[in-house]
Amino acid sequence: MKVDPQATPDGFPRPEGDTHLQQEASPMLPGLLDCMHCGLCLQSCPTYRITGAETDSPRGRLALLRAVGEDRLTDAEAAPALDRCLACRGCEPVCPSAVPYHSLLEAFQERTASPKVRRRLATWLGSRRRLALAGFAARLARRSRLLPVVRAVAPKSFRRLTDAIPERPLASRIRPGDRHAAQGEVRGSVSLHLGCVDPQMFGEVIAKSIALLTQEGFHVEIPAQPSCCGALEVHAGSGDLGRYRGQATLRALRGHQAILVPASGCASFLAELDPKLPVMDPMAFLHQQGLRSTLRPLPMRVAYDPPCHQNHVLKSTGATRALLQAIPDLTLVEAEDAELCCGAGGIAFLREPELTKEVGLDKAQALLATGATEVFSGNPGCRMQLETSLRLAGNPLPVSHPIELLHRAILGYTSV
Repeated sequence: MKVDPQATPDGFPRPEGDTHLQQEASPMLPGLLDCMHCGLCLQSCPTYRITGAETDSPRGRLALLRAVGEDRLTDAEAAPALDRCLACRGCEPVCPSAVPYHSLLEAFQERTASPKVRRRLATWLGSRRRLALAGFAARLARRSRLLPVVRAVAPKSFRRLTDAIPERPLASRIRPGDRHAAQGEVRGSVSLHLGCVDPQMFGEVIAKSIALLTQEGFHVEIPAQPSCCGALEVHAGSGDLGRYRGQATLRALRGHQAILVPASGCASFLAELDPKLPVMDPMAFLHQQGLRSTLRPLPMRVAYDPPCHQNHVLKSTGATRALLQAIPDLTLVEAEDAELCCGAGGIAFLREPELTKEVGLDKAQALLATGATEVFSGNPGCRMQLETSLRLAGNPLPVSHPIELLHRAILGYTSV
């Protein structure tokens, strides 16, 4: 692919104009006054359930946004409470007024986010080479004796990042431009989004997704694509650059039967950018198409913890459950309050390490109470948070992607 000298580090053109919103605060953001302060959102909010503070609830944060819009509070005064939101969107399905909570919060964060943080994220997420370097360093640190030393001298926020490195990080050998042919009777063709985290930390998810899809009769295309879909940049306040990168990702992947994204946070972000495109996670696609393979018995007791965005945005957790429940001898359980966020929250675990640690420990205790021997969740950030939380809770159960469990039931425990 010819590289434009004005392109981002991953070779895709830059958006015209400034890459960050420069707009001033509107007198009143659209939809803000729709909040009736009914409180139905309170028990769906993981931060409110931890602290009990009104400013840690969706209702309280909307009140803060209104105070900013009416010039009763400054951005700086409201930002600490608003930045504690995990962006799980658990409040939106229960809101009787359909307040566009995440849009209101993102508009505020786009205006107030640190330019330094935004520049750093754009530099790293926009370069596949830099991501590979960071992934190599993280894998080396986990496999060596250096991690405790690094953690001891690192700033508190960076310690949380080192805690999140998976126990068994695995880089992917799949590269943009690869094509994987269907086996047996061909049923169609799909494109696959690689993302920024999975290729460096969870390469087996990509490999096993491809192995299952080709086994089920689908050609899998890996087109040249941006190194990140842009979702993390939106979480960090770089909304326009993140959305632009997302649109570039969709342009690169469109033209197939479906655009498959193993990371549910990325899938939901891309699906909302263009609802007309068939963006979904591989489990939902396989459920939609139907399995032609025979499922082998797996005598296990496992817990499924649905990622927030898969639950509240994609609404595809039912497809994952249905596929897993079809596996003979498998006992599938869910923890109490399984719909609550695990605390990953995009980059919230870096902004609010103590709060997200408490949220994660609550989730870990609920999962351990199920008696499961393994946990499954379909988002890389959730997997890292769950693994970290279970380790801190004293019982480091393995945490995997649901596609890996389906792979075992169809293709066995073979490595790919």
